[in-house]
Amino acid sequence: MEKNPLVSIIIPCYNAENFIENCINSIINQTYINYEIICVDDESTDNTLRILKNLSINNSRLKAYSINHTGIPSVVKNYGLKLAKGEFLLILDSDDMITEYFLEKGIKYFQDNLVDIILYPVKFMFSNNNYKS
Repeated sequence: MEKNPLVSIIIPCYNAENFIENCINSIINQTYINYEIICVDDESTDNTLRILKNLSINNSRLKAYSINHTGIPSVVKNYGLKLAKGEFLLILDSDDMITEYFLEKGIKYFQDNLVDIILYPVKFMFSNNNYKS
């Protein structure tokens, strides 16, 4: 395994204008920097694609794609998976956020242990800024 393997982060999107920027920013703020972000928009009817394209202007790691609306999340994810170049895959929903050390700790865990998959704890954030694990 390469010391700093590429991580492909796949984010299927549909009408995610209220969340997608926070999701992308949580990735951009990572301490581990060898990643690519592949966002696949399922022909949103809001500004999701416009937001993604604007964010990609200043970040060469972010690629935004749009497909004809399927309404089937697995089709959208699989489209992104076909574009992935990384040794590792992370699939996020467009309303997910990850902590700044998420990728660094995940890669280290893979390098130190003989595992094929990592499951991680989830913390829910509500509109009133309350959290629930």
